[in-house]
Amino acid sequence: MTAEVITMEINGKELWDSLSVFEGLRFSPKFRLAIRTSESEIELLQDQYKDAAEMFNRSSKAGEAFADALKGVGRCLSNLATPSSSFGLNVECEEEIQHMIRTIDAFSELIAIFSARLLQPGNVFLQAGMGLCESQQTRKEFYRACDQVDAAINKAASVPRSRASDAEEADSTLLDARATFARVLEGYLLGLRTALGPVRLSTVSKATLTTYEIQKSHCDCMTSLYQTDGCVSTLQNYIALYEEEASHKPKTTTNGQSSSPVSDQNIRYEGHLFKRSKKKRWRTWVRRWFMVSDNRLVYLSSLSESSTTLKWKVLESDLRLCTAKVSASTFSSGDPMMVSSSMNNVTERRFVFQLISMTGKIHYLQAESAEAMEKWVTVLRSGLLNCSTADGESRLPRMLDMVTAPSTIVSRNSLRSLGGVSLLDEPQTAGNRSCADCLTNTDVIWASTNLGVTLCTDCAACHRSVGVHVSKVRSLVLDNWEPELLELMHNLGNNLVSSVYESDLHSSSSSPTIHRPQPGEVNSHLRKTWIEAKWVRRVFVRSFVHPTANNWLLELYRAWLTQTHSRRVSRTPDSPSSHKPVVSKTIRAHHPRPIDRRRVAAVSRGSTARAQVILDALHAHLDSLMLNETQSLKVGEVADCREEVAARLVLVAGARLGCAPFILAGLARGASPNALLRAADWTHTYRLPFPTDGDPLGAQTPPLIFAVNGGRIAACELLLTNGADINAPDRNGRTALHHACSLQRVHVVCLLLRRQANQDIKDKFGRLPIDVALDTANADIVTLLRLQHLNSNSKIADGTSLEGYYRIARNYKWSLSQVLDERNYELVIVMEDDLDVAPDFFDYFYAFVLLLLSDRSLYCISAWNDNGRPTLIDKSRTDLLYRSDFFPGLGWMLTRRLWQEELRDSWPAAFWDDFMRTKEVRRGRACIRPEVSRTYTFGRSGVSNGQFYDTYLRFNYLNDKPTVLNSTHLYYNLQPSVYDSRFLSDVYDKSVLLRNPAQLLRLPSTLPQSVEFRLEYHTQQDFVSAAQLIGAMHDFKSGIPRTAYKGVVSVFYRGRRIYLAPSGVRGWANNEYPNWE
Repeated sequence: MTAEVITMEINGKELWDSLSVFEGLRFSPKFRLAIRTSESEIELLQDQYKDAAEMFNRSSKAGEAFADALKGVGRCLSNLATPSSSFGLNVECEEEIQHMIRTIDAFSELIAIFSARLLQPGNVFLQAGMGLCESQQTRKEFYRACDQVDAAINKAASVPRSRASDAEEADSTLLDARATFARVLEGYLLGLRTALGPVRLSTVSKATLTTYEIQKSHCDCMTSLYQTDGCVSTLQNYIALYEEEASHKPKTTTNGQSSSPVSDQNIRYEGHLFKRSKKKRWRTWVRRWFMVSDNRLVYLSSLSESSTTLKWKVLESDLRLCTAKVSASTFSSGDPMMVSSSMNNVTERRFVFQLISMTGKIHYLQAESAEAMEKWVTVLRSGLLNCSTADGESRLPRMLDMVTAPSTIVSRNSLRSLGGVSLLDEPQTAGNRSCADCLTNTDVIWASTNLGVTLCTDCAACHRSVGVHVSKVRSLVLDNWEPELLELMHNLGNNLVSSVYESDLHSSSSSPTIHRPQPGEVNSHLRKTWIEAKWVRRVFVRSFVHPTANNWLLELYRAWLTQTHSRRVSRTPDSPSSHKPVVSKTIRAHHPRPIDRRRVAAVSRGSTARAQVILDALHAHLDSLMLNETQSLKVGEVADCREEVAARLVLVAGARLGCAPFILAGLARGASPNALLRAADWTHTYRLPFPTDGDPLGAQTPPLIFAVNGGRIAACELLLTNGADINAPDRNGRTALHHACSLQRVHVVCLLLRRQANQDIKDKFGRLPIDVALDTANADIVTLLRLQHLNSNSKIADGTSLEGYYRIARNYKWSLSQVLDERNYELVIVMEDDLDVAPDFFDYFYAFVLLLLSDRSLYCISAWNDNGRPTLIDKSRTDLLYRSDFFPGLGWMLTRRLWQEELRDSWPAAFWDDFMRTKEVRRGRACIRPEVSRTYTFGRSGVSNGQFYDTYLRFNYLNDKPTVLNSTHLYYNLQPSVYDSRFLSDVYDKSVLLRNPAQLLRLPSTLPQSVEFRLEYHTQQDFVSAAQLIGAMHDFKSGIPRTAYKGVVSVFYRGRRIYLAPSGVRGWANNEYPNWE
């Protein structure tokens, strides 16, 4: 029979009263129920606190989003109300509209402030919730005390009557447990009653009152926004007026006749002409609008829907050096090859005439009528007639530029237009259609120019990371390609280069972490490890001191000849595809087969007797180097020197043969591209056969001179690209330019002059290169030497020691003109080729586009911090940005407006960076620079000879944490009206003043880390002493210290923000710096 169950209801008042010490000591059922209920209430209260804080946080974020949207609305309305710059329209009610827009902006600011203040009530709930979390420890102590009392009661109840001592001990333990329980109980009950009662009510009241005060303050501020000063009625009147004008229909119609435009005195004649395209395969005619203006013939190619300006293309830049004539119906040339189908297509069309430039280039144009053709020919001929009467003095510099600048030569232009894409049309033997590293990716759009290989995008990124001293990466599509560079790439190719750099792959790749990237492999670390092992450490390049080295070299030479022959055959129009040879599989498999070296003629039918002699000598020297022993060196030194000697032999033989793979193989094994005087002793040390062919080790004759004598442009370019001294003399004091002039190699002379070969060096007979050219009576070479000399003297007047600075300034001007003038880009990022960039480099600049285009108080954005070493920056603040009066360089962005309106016409002949820092360029404007640099320079060598590099620049920290910058916040926070007051307040109002620089070394540790310090300087020496003490750069440019804004330099030294600030004023204005240098 089950026991009867009685349920007793207990109201809340009784439960609350049961939370007393009396009931707790009794530990009655009511008390236990009250404890359980109160604990449930505490947990529920915690959730409610959390929900309330979250709701306030969501409200704040929603308000911020609403404020940003309102600000965007105001910006859109302002853009719509701005008068049109295209047609010069005026907005009569612009002032009233702008007033209303400012009211909207002010309302958005109030919303933003209101949203930010809504976090205060949420913080009240967060603090209350944290207090409840802290009470959990008291709860644990309470239940521990309960368990101790229960244990003591059970122990006392189980003591036998006969054991009085145990009973006494148990009773004593029970009394102690009850006393502890009573003490813990009292504290726990007090915490529960307080949290559920007064603390809860106080928290809710405080949060409610705070919310009400925020709302009341917001409402008070809102009242002032409704003072529209009659703008509403004015706008309503304008709306009615504009709607009435919009409803009117035009009263007159046009008759289809176009009115004559206002004539420009600079425009002599204009109209439509048909122009024949430059494509060789498809000669199409397109109708374009041509114009003769300022002795130039320009035309408008097309007008896209998004165009806002007319972009003219220059067909001929100086009509005074051109002539025009009507095309004849037939060609009088007796050569039938001169009359092609395309030429016939020209003569079959009516009203065709020719414009002939001074370089012999012919432009075929077609008029719409005979009268128009005659007038066009007359106008174009008039430029030649005026040549002798106008601007005669300015012709010489232009002609000098045209002769010495390779980009103006017609053949060079044709090769440049092809670009690196022509490398993909090479025969299959070159292997250029797949990546040289991963072999599987056929999306090849990059190339390494000094290594002679094509690359995919992923591998090209790894090549860029190893530095330009190892691999110089260039785009096949976007970059210009000089003819000599294309010739070098044609002489190498992926297969031949891999034959060198992977010749010992199977025996050297024992490590499982170094292997070729596989298809679909996305591990960039493995890819970079492979590329560094292959190209940087060159661990897969085979030794030349080996029994199979001679066979391998013969296979390499034969593969090079085969590839060269295949390229010639593939370019012959009627060559059958069956004639294309296949590269030797021996090279790719790295298994040499026996070859009778006594019959070198069997290597290739195309080998000459001279090549056979050179190869025979190379084999004999390598055999002697491997077999003979020497007693003059220690055992450890013998192997290293033999490798060096062997590599030198291969490189010099490659220069003699003009074989680029041999030169590359020698360079890969560490051979120097310059002359080595100590190589003369190697012949006796290693008992090499007596050289019958001159200087096989290049001891007194540089390899470059051997390459020049061979006449191979590719060999010369490869040696120069890899550091060969272009002015190194031979035993007779003759340089490579002497030899090129003596042999009448015009193409080699052009290459050497383009690379600034010094033609003022005399040989031991006192003869200059031009003297040698005069003896050969070669007019082309003499003209090139004289014009190059005149051009150099006219542009470089400060001596050869500063020549590099002039070249850099000219290169910058030409590059900026190409991007901003020719291609009309609005913005350009300028950086050197010895810079590494952060992961967020492009995102960094993209965030500043709006600010730079709109803020006239800025003239550039920089990614560099001159004081960016780790000891002077806060590496955690990658979002921290500064305005700076000092132009940093090393990765910066400027606008087309600044270039065309200010910089282009005043660009200096040298020292462009100092020019950018002058007061005349700054004009009171500033730059933006980061706390943590987005670029890093590894350019120790250069025209400045490593100035500042070892002392400062190489220590700069490169950001490795991608940071997302909000362009809208940047646009607002970096405006001078907002930034200046906040920056100067942080410097002069919120920082602690230090009395002397020595205090920097013992900053008080008792102050919080957030406290900032200010050290004021009175003189230039004060600043220099303080900067040297903390390791900052202390030089001045145009009176401005590096990174300074208003004279203040901000650094993060020993975990604290330090300001080096001018004394006596709250910062200097941009043009008020003292003349400190």
